[in-house]
Parts: sequence; C-alpha cells; structure tokens
Amino acid sequence: MSREFTCDTRLATDFPALIASVSVSTIAYALHVSVAASALFILYRQNVKNPNRRKHITFVTLLLLAGTANLALYLTTTTMCDQRMRQNTAKSFQSSLQRCLENVASGASTRGCDNLAGTHYPWTYGSGQSRFQGHDLTRGQDATAILIGVLAQSYLLTRVHFLLARKAVTTIMTLLLLTVLGFGVCNIILLPTDTDVSSSSSDHGAESLDYISLNGIHIARISFGIALAYNLSANILIIGRLLFLRARVSSVLGKEYSRIYTGLASMLLDSSALYTTALIVAYVGLPGNGGTWSLFSPLVAQTEALAVELIILRIALGRSITRKYVDLVTSTHPQNQDCEQLDSTSQIVAPPAVSTPRRDHRMRETTFSQFPSSVAAVLRSNKGEDTMRSV
Repeated sequence: MSREFTCDTRLATDFPALIASVSVSTIAYALHVSVAASALFILYRQNVKNPNRRKHITFVTLLLLAGTANLALYLTTTTMCDQRMRQNTAKSFQSSLQRCLENVASGASTRGCDNLAGTHYPWTYGSGQSRFQGHDLTRGQDATAILIGVLAQSYLLTRVHFLLARKAVTTIMTLLLLTVLGFGVCNIILLPTDTDVSSSSSDHGAESLDYISLNGIHIARISFGIALAYNLSANILIIGRLLFLRARVSSVLGKEYSRIYTGLASMLLDSSALYTTALIVAYVGLPGNGGTWSLFSPLVAQTEALAVELIILRIALGRSITRKYVDLVTSTHPQNQDCEQLDSTSQIVAPPAVSTPRRDHRMRETTFSQFPSSVAAVLRSNKGEDTMRSV
C-alpha cells in the first residue's frame, strides 16, 4: 500500500458534518446487515434441492463481507484523519503562539497574536482533500466499493437478461457495465502525483485531489454519469417488463394476486431504484464536491448491496416474479374468463364430467412446486374446484 493517505478536510473542520457522515454510513451498514441476515436465514431454511440456493447464499455472504470491510476501512481512515489533523493543528497552534510571544518580547508587530484571537485561525485547512504520511486505507475502501459494485451490478444485469431475454439489450447493458467499472478503477488508480498537486497545494500543506480529469473532464463525474445511465436503463427495463408481466398475470390469477408480484412497491424492490436514489443523493449532498469520495462513500456502497439483497430476499420468499413463472402460469392455468362464460350459459344443465388421466395430475403437481408459494396455493385451490365440478 501507498505510504500516503487522503483525508477530507471538510469533515475535519466541521464536526457536525463528521458526525452526520459517520452516522449515516453506520445506519446504512446496519440495514445492510439486517437484510442480509434475513436473506441468509430464509435461504438456509429452503429446500436443499433448489439449484439457486447455494449461489444466493454465497452471493449474499460475499456482499456482507465486502460491506463489513468497506465500513471498517472507512471508520479506521476517519479516525486516522481526525488524529492526524488534530496533531497538525496543535503543532500549528504552538508555532503561532511561539512566534507571537517572540514578537511581543522583541516589541515587534503583534499581528500573529491577533490571528490567534480571531475566529479564522492560520492553521485551519482549506476546503478539499489533504495528504498525510501513512498507509493508504482509502484505496482499500474504494476497492471494496468497486467489489460491491461488480457483484451488485452484475446481478442486476442477470436480472435484466432473465426478464427480457434479448441479446441486443444484454450486450448494450454489458458494455455500459464494463465502462462503469473501467472509470471506477480509474478513480482509484489515476490519482495525482506529487508534481501534479504541488502547484495546487494550499499554504498549510493541504493538497487538493478534487480535479482528477481526463481531457479537462472530471473522471468521477464521467463515472457518475455512466453509472446513473446504467441504473436508470436497468430500472426502465425491469419496471417496463414487470408491467407487461402484470397484465399477463392479471388475466389469469386476478388483480389481487398480480399486485403481490408486480405492484408499485414490488417493482421498486425488484429494480435498482433504491441504489439509483442513493447514488444521486450521495453525489449531490455528500462532502467531496462530486468527487471520488462521493462516488465510493460507504452510503453508496452499502445501499448498492442492500438493493440487490432485497431482490434476493423477495426471491427467497417467493414474492419475485420472473418470465418463467408467467409462462408456466399462462400455459397450465385455465382462462378465468372462459370458465365464467361457461358457467353463466350452463346453469341448468350440469357440465359433463371430464376424466383426467392420472399422469396429467402428477404433471400438474410437479408444476406447482415451481411457482412461488402464493401462486401455487391459487393453482391448487382452482384444481380442487375443477375436481368438485367434475364430481
């Protein structure tokens, strides 16, 4: 690791902002842990024969470990920055005080003493980020954020692929994802050298790291724009597909059951809308002026993992619908409208008994296990009604 680490001087000079940043990051991590623990508990209780059970358990565990490392590195770096800036502040104060006393003893100007009594101290750091000697844990924090991004965005791409099954859409989304990851890595690797920042160093040793650019364009802003475009595209594709699937499910099971899987809350949870909102809020509101600190803040990383774990939790609970489920429902369940028309036209004459082969019943029973719990219950109830009518 590098022998220099960076600190955000805004948090050092604004204690309420420091408390707010640490509190928000800790709360986001606590929510991440609670959702991950719930998902793991439900996945462990599922049927062992489920082919995706082990994959989901491994995936959630990796997200939880990466999120824990991300917050631990963030808290460690924040503590180191606070201690180092306090030490430098104390040294600057002692130097200014000694210079003031020497001026008073020699009868020279007491300008240094006036600065000590003012509200704007000469040792106060300017806005921006500063470098100090020590292990660069900030890059480790950014690396864990990149890892969470790789896992979460790849899962989101898989979700889009399974819902739409369009090669062109999958290819475009894959290229966007690779671009997001490429610029994200550039934000970590392409940091300014000592010669790059020497001209922008402040009078008190605080070196600004906010201007990392590519042909005059801020790399962090490019990465943010592409990440936002990727997530908005995924949101539109997922929500649009769920609206289409909702129409198909409504025609078979009724609106009361389709809302469980394709209602407004379900669509928001099954997409990356939560992460997209956190990305915009963090980029605009967090300290860092839209720089790397805003893009890889613990709030963004924890929310990104949380959004994906909510999707996995809904799948484990049987509340997440897929194109395969809709195809199975529409292919095995009789149309409700046709049944209602048949009952209305044959109220006097009893319908003829229909003998169903034993093999067909077994096939339908095996099909029910492939549905979410609520869908299977509806199909079994309708099957019982058909049997009573045949009797």
